[in-house]
Amino acid sequence: NAAYPSEEKARHFDLRYLMRIQDHFKRIPTPLQRQILRRGLMGCAFFLLSLIFLLLGYDVVLVLPGFGFMLFCMGSAMRLFYIANGNRYVVVEGICTEVTKSMLFQRAKAVTLETGGKMLRVQLKQYKRSCKAGTSLRLYIQENTKVYERDGAMFLYDYVLMEQNLPSVIDEPGTP
Repeated sequence: NAAYPSEEKARHFDLRYLMRIQDHFKRIPTPLQRQILRRGLMGCAFFLLSLIFLLLGYDVVLVLPGFGFMLFCMGSAMRLFYIANGNRYVVVEGICTEVTKSMLFQRAKAVTLETGGKMLRVQLKQYKRSCKAGTSLRLYIQENTKVYERDGAMFLYDYVLMEQNLPSVIDEPGTP
């Protein structure tokens, strides 16, 4: 009977801890929340697939890569939560002025943003992004990311997340 109060206290502590994490998660900007959830769910999917293969009797050597991917995805989600929760990121907003495409498949590989009167050239992580000139972009960059300068332009090779907004529209007065 003496163990019961400490067990109750442990459950109460776990609940408070989970509620605190949930509160911290709600304070993170929505695009970063989606990215954290995406990475965490990917880790859970790898875990479930590996567990299913293990229960079906597959060799452990074939299951280990799934567990490795699960650890990588979950670690990546926790690292992004740590960065976002501690406000260890910078948000840069700008208008896309130029899109550099690959020669073979014509996929966007770099974009040039005009932000605060300066030109920022960003190397894209995912070539499948469809960016067009005039599109408003928001970059979430880790605060210790290195930015290089060359020929009056800033170069960025790493970012946490890129959010693409609606194209900017210039309002012109209507003609009768």
